[in-house]
Amino acid sequence: MKKMLLILAATSVCVAAAAQHTNIPRTDLSPEVGGRISVELDKKLARGWHLYLSEQVRFDDNFTDFQRFHTTVGMSYKFAKHLKGAVEYSFINNYKSSSKTFNNNHRLSLSLTEPFSFGSWDLSIKETFRVTHKSYTHNLYQSPNNPMNAKLKVLLKYKGLRAFVPYAGMEGRMLLNGASCSATYNSVAGTWSDYSFTGYKDVYLNRIRGIVGAEWKLDHNNSLDFKVLLDYCIDNAIDTNAEGTKLKSMVVERQFFPQLCVGYKFSF
Repeated sequence: MKKMLLILAATSVCVAAAAQHTNIPRTDLSPEVGGRISVELDKKLARGWHLYLSEQVRFDDNFTDFQRFHTTVGMSYKFAKHLKGAVEYSFINNYKSSSKTFNNNHRLSLSLTEPFSFGSWDLSIKETFRVTHKSYTHNLYQSPNNPMNAKLKVLLKYKGLRAFVPYAGMEGRMLLNGASCSATYNSVAGTWSDYSFTGYKDVYLNRIRGIVGAEWKLDHNNSLDFKVLLDYCIDNAIDTNAEGTKLKSMVVERQFFPQLCVGYKFSF
């Protein structure tokens, strides 16, 4: 009951945060389809302890553009029957096709997962906090150097089919420190005036994700994972000059971005 109240409270905060952007022009970008291919190694170190390493390749723009490499190493520990924690580090190589260069990010993630079983059904609630460091030069008036996000994911699995485990879920992601500003918008001319940067105070729900997939356990050590991620992304896109003295444009961009994902996992 307490967990459901927490979820409802988080949802209310998300809705309230999203309302902050009601006076900003909005645009719906054309939907795109992306994809992910991943390989993961999971080593059981001791009772409750696991060490894992994964490599992921991502594509976007309807599979015509390489997006990034995503390398992750992490460790998890099961504290109790209904509580598991994890800490992980990710090195992210974002590819910028316009300049044919990579922009590197470093990410630290902390998560708590609460699993529950009801006969052949498994339900898990996962809460994640993460901070990403951008190790490349960018306009600090448009986005922070260390964006922080909080995520909440609910996943339901059916384990009554033995080796084949279908699942479905939902996830919400909130940006905690987006760039914020004060400005006046002229809806007739489509221009901004009286601009001033006010720090990194913008908090809003920037992605809602639906998840549908299935795990296929080939044997005790090997498994495959097939899933579709149905992302609805929201971004407060700010464009300023390098000095942060002029706001060129500000718009809430919304886009539907489904992704087809295939993963292989070796556990030992």
